[in-house]
Amino acid sequence: MPRRQLAFLVAAVLLAGCLGGAAAAWRQGRAEAANANPPLKSIAIKELNLVDDEGRVRAQLGFRQVEGALCPGLFLYDQEGKEKIGLTLLGKDCRPALALSDAGGETRLWLGLDAKGAPQAVLYDAGQQLRAALGAVTIKGAMGPEKRSASSLIMTDEKGKLIWQAP
Repeated sequence: MPRRQLAFLVAAVLLAGCLGGAAAAWRQGRAEAANANPPLKSIAIKELNLVDDEGRVRAQLGFRQVEGALCPGLFLYDQEGKEKIGLTLLGKDCRPALALSDAGGETRLWLGLDAKGAPQAVLYDAGQQLRAALGAVTIKGAMGPEKRSASSLIMTDEKGKLIWQAP
């Protein structure tokens, strides 16, 4: 066989092999796509924990028992396992709340809504004593618990005594 014919034959075989392989791969891809599982639409889980390299829980998406109801929330922890941030829904009426904690794990700032939907913002000192509050909070008064209006602002001393208020 002359050289020219041999070169043509080799080129034709190589081209036919490439085209055949491409056609087979295309057909196989279509068959796999037709048989593939549909994309995941939901996952049902009661708690999801994110852990660091040492296996310590650093974030949690789950439920807690609060005010007689199982409430969903997102909770973030430091390396010692102390909760730093808690974002949750409270009670049977699912009122939103956010709590920020200090290095000792004590809540220092609390934001949320009361049972009637009125806003609350409360600052605590290191001893968990209320130091300032804005909104519809209940404080200890001389005559017992006193419910403040949604537009109130109060400040207390380190012993919990009211030192300033408006209105």
